Amino acid sequence: MADRGFANNAGLNTGQGPVEISTSIAGTREIASTAGSQSSHPEVKLDAGSQLEIANSGRQNFRGHCSGFAFLTQMQQKYGDLLIPEAGPSTTVTIRFDLPQVFDSPLSLGKQGPIIPPPLPPKTVAVDLIECALENVCTLSWILHRPTFDTMFSRIYDLGAVKLGPEETRFLPLLYILMALGCFASTTQIEKIGQKRAMAAGIELFAAARQMTDITDCRDTTSLQTAVFIILFLQCSLQMSTSYTYVGIILKSAVHMGLHRRVVANFNPIERETRSRIFWVLRKMDIYVSAVLGLPGSIADNDIDQEMPLEVDDECILEDRILPQPYGRWARMAATNAHIRLMGILQKITTHVYPPNGGEHRIAGGNKAYLVDRSKVNEIEVALQRWLGELPKPPKESASFSERLARHAISLAASWSCTLMF
Repeated sequence: MADRGFANNAGLNTGQGPVEISTSIAGTREIASTAGSQSSHPEVKLDAGSQLEIANSGRQNFRGHCSGFAFLTQMQQKYGDLLIPEAGPSTTVTIRFDLPQVFDSPLSLGKQGPIIPPPLPPKTVAVDLIECALENVCTLSWILHRPTFDTMFSRIYDLGAVKLGPEETRFLPLLYILMALGCFASTTQIEKIGQKRAMAAGIELFAAARQMTDITDCRDTTSLQTAVFIILFLQCSLQMSTSYTYVGIILKSAVHMGLHRRVVANFNPIERETRSRIFWVLRKMDIYVSAVLGLPGSIADNDIDQEMPLEVDDECILEDRILPQPYGRWARMAATNAHIRLMGILQKITTHVYPPNGGEHRIAGGNKAYLVDRSKVNEIEVALQRWLGELPKPPKESASFSERLARHAISLAASWSCTLMF
């Protein structure tokens, strides 16, 4: 697990003097200390260029000045020879998806012919795929109640595809999309059938789940869970623009269901916790993909009063009560909640460091720039340090440091490092 001292070695500037930041490419910056300045209003100067691409066909694509594209563009211009060596037989790697229709817009799959889902794999294969998806891909996005999921999973295989009722049929897309994610992460299946065939199987399962799910009309928790995993699949496939569209639509569906509010209704503890988990994972997805693309988010903080999920394992959440978390055991929701809080800091970064309506003015070279209050930058740096200090401490017993806990720690450390890069 990362420790508090790591922040100081990772580029955090905790000084009190103003900092001047100048750039030549949108959304990127070089820092030069000006601690000796006598200004009574310490400020940071940032480039403010956004990008709007217009193709000959009329298709338009906007990227804000905090987008990852702007950052990578500047990195390539400054260090292109180091980051991207000359292409050659030994240095060229090509990754290609030749199924653009699979990743089309949310409405593009709604009016096709009858839905004929692919047959379910043997139960042992399905178990392997689902375990790989939940343990490897969904490490920081836990939205299921595992005992409930396992009960439905067993019922599907006990009944068979021809005897499924409405509840089982609604659960089927969730099963397909988790198996699709598992195809990306299962070393067993990749070694058995090869990576290319495993990827093709995952895309086929994704297409089935997508075709069976009306993204524009999710009004139950199972459909929302399916949609969240569809978004995860899109992000694993680097379809960030499509993911942004999906997140906006699904988050609005969650709001229609009242997931953003502490709704007083006749929900049992399992239902309450599932609603809370789904909303907060959708919320952090919205913050993340909006930051990566430099685009606005979908919901304001002052519209939310939903409580954060409890940090207890699923086995402790029963229909009539919630049991305390066993002493010395790491709750898997602790990692998800920590990532949610980290994305809250990322939202502050995009709000205060990359405001879309900052007071722009011209600087040398014809670039646009705007000023950011240095105190806001300091607040963000302190928040990042505090986040590290508030991470749940793993049990001291070495036997309790499981493979799952190691994955959580590595995933959180990687996310924290990525947040620093903004």
